[in-house]
Amino acid sequence: METKKVKVKYIKTKDFTQKFVNGAYGGLNLNGLVTLKFYYEDLTLPESVELDVDEKTGLVEESKINKQEFDGERRVEIELIMTPDKAREIAQFILDVVEGKIFKDKE
Repeated sequence: METKKVKVKYIKTKDFTQKFVNGAYGGLNLNGLVTLKFYYEDLTLPESVELDVDEKTGLVEESKINKQEFDGERRVEIELIMTPDKAREIAQFILDVVEGKIFKDKE
Protein backbone atom coordinates (compact mmCIF):
# COMPACT_ATOMS: atom_id res chain seq x y z
CA MET A 1 0.00 0.00 0.00
CA GLU A 2 1.33 3.39 -0.96
CA THR A 3 0.97 6.14 1.65
CA LYS A 4 1.37 9.86 1.49
CA LYS A 5 2.03 12.23 4.40
CA VAL A 6 -0.33 15.17 4.67
CA LYS A 7 0.08 18.09 7.09
CA VAL A 8 -3.09 19.49 8.66
CA LYS A 9 -3.25 22.70 10.67
CA TYR A 10 -5.85 23.16 13.44
CA ILE A 11 -7.50 26.59 13.52
CA LYS A 12 -9.91 27.68 16.24
CA THR A 13 -12.77 29.75 14.84
CA LYS A 14 -13.61 33.15 16.31
CA ASP A 15 -16.65 31.68 18.08
CA PHE A 16 -14.73 28.72 19.55
CA THR A 17 -15.65 28.03 23.18
CA GLN A 18 -15.07 25.29 25.71
CA LYS A 19 -18.03 23.87 27.61
CA PHE A 20 -18.20 21.53 30.57
CA VAL A 21 -20.90 18.92 30.05
CA ASN A 22 -22.05 16.11 32.30
CA GLY A 23 -24.64 14.39 30.14
CA ALA A 24 -25.92 13.70 26.65
CA TYR A 25 -29.21 12.84 24.99
CA GLY A 26 -29.77 11.65 21.47
CA GLY A 27 -30.02 8.80 19.02
CA LEU A 28 -30.54 8.16 15.32
CA ASN A 29 -32.62 10.75 13.49
CA LEU A 30 -34.98 10.01 10.59
CA ASN A 31 -32.08 10.31 8.13
CA GLY A 32 -30.05 7.67 10.00
CA LEU A 33 -27.59 10.22 11.40
CA VAL A 34 -26.45 10.18 15.01
CA THR A 35 -27.58 13.27 16.92
CA LEU A 36 -26.16 14.01 20.36
CA LYS A 37 -27.23 16.95 22.47
CA PHE A 38 -24.71 17.60 25.24
CA TYR A 39 -25.99 19.31 28.36
CA TYR A 40 -24.90 20.58 31.75
CA GLU A 41 -27.20 19.45 34.56
CA ASP A 42 -27.46 21.58 37.68
CA LEU A 43 -29.83 22.50 40.46
CA THR A 44 -32.35 25.16 39.55
CA LEU A 45 -31.75 28.51 41.21
CA PRO A 46 -34.66 29.86 43.21
CA GLU A 47 -36.83 32.42 41.45
CA SER A 48 -36.11 34.88 44.24
CA VAL A 49 -35.25 35.08 47.93
CA GLU A 50 -36.24 37.41 50.72
CA LEU A 51 -33.56 38.49 53.15
CA ASP A 52 -33.80 39.61 56.75
CA VAL A 53 -31.09 42.15 57.51
CA ASP A 54 -30.25 42.88 61.14
CA GLU A 55 -29.87 46.66 61.15
CA LYS A 56 -27.59 46.59 64.21
CA THR A 57 -25.17 43.85 63.19
CA GLY A 58 -25.62 43.82 59.42
CA LEU A 59 -26.08 40.04 59.46
CA VAL A 60 -28.17 38.74 56.58
CA GLU A 61 -30.38 35.66 56.69
CA GLU A 62 -32.61 34.18 54.00
CA SER A 63 -36.15 34.22 55.34
CA LYS A 64 -38.11 33.02 52.32
CA ILE A 65 -37.02 31.10 49.25
CA ASN A 66 -39.39 31.25 46.29
CA LYS A 67 -38.64 27.98 44.51
CA GLN A 68 -38.97 27.38 40.81
CA GLU A 69 -41.35 24.77 39.44
CA PHE A 70 -38.43 22.38 38.78
CA ASP A 71 -35.73 20.93 41.04
CA GLY A 72 -33.07 20.80 38.35
CA GLU A 73 -32.32 21.89 34.84
CA ARG A 74 -30.37 20.63 31.87
CA ARG A 75 -28.87 23.41 29.79
CA VAL A 76 -28.24 22.06 26.30
CA GLU A 77 -24.87 23.45 25.24
CA ILE A 78 -24.40 21.93 21.79
CA GLU A 79 -25.83 19.36 19.39
CA LEU A 80 -23.52 17.23 17.27
CA ILE A 81 -24.76 15.46 14.14
CA MET A 82 -22.66 12.79 12.42
CA THR A 83 -22.77 9.55 10.47
CA PRO A 84 -22.86 6.29 12.46
CA ASP A 85 -19.37 5.41 11.17
CA LYS A 86 -17.97 8.74 12.39
CA ALA A 87 -19.75 8.26 15.75
CA ARG A 88 -18.05 4.85 16.16
CA GLU A 89 -14.67 6.38 15.27
CA ILE A 90 -15.10 9.23 17.77
CA ALA A 91 -16.38 6.82 20.46
CA GLN A 92 -13.25 4.68 20.02
CA PHE A 93 -11.05 7.79 20.14
CA ILE A 94 -12.65 8.86 23.44
CA LEU A 95 -12.20 5.36 24.91
CA ASP A 96 -8.55 5.32 23.83
CA VAL A 97 -7.96 8.69 25.54
CA VAL A 98 -9.73 7.63 28.76
CA GLU A 99 -7.88 4.30 28.87
CA GLY A 100 -4.53 6.05 28.38
CA LYS A 101 -3.80 4.47 25.01
CA ILE A 102 -3.17 7.89 23.45
CA PHE A 103 -2.23 11.26 24.91
CA LYS A 104 -0.94 9.48 28.02
CA ASP A 105 0.55 11.88 30.57
CA LYS A 106 4.33 11.90 30.51
CA GLU A 107 5.79 10.48 33.70
